[in-house]
Amino acid sequence: MPVALCDLEQSQQLELGDRFITLQQPVARGHKIALNPIAAGKILLNTGYL
Repeated sequence: MPVALCDLEQSQQLELGDRFITLQQPVARGHKIALNPIAAGKILLNTGYL
C-alpha cells in the first residue's frame, strides 16, 4: 500500500508501476492510499513505526 510522501490533491493522477489512478479525495502527507477496496473494520498495520 503506497504512502503519500507529500500532500496530494483530489483528482490528481498518479502512476504506480503499471497502474494509473486518479485520487477521489485529497491525501495528506504520510497517509496510505488504498489501491483496492478495504472492508470496513479491517485492521491495517504500519510497518517501520514504533
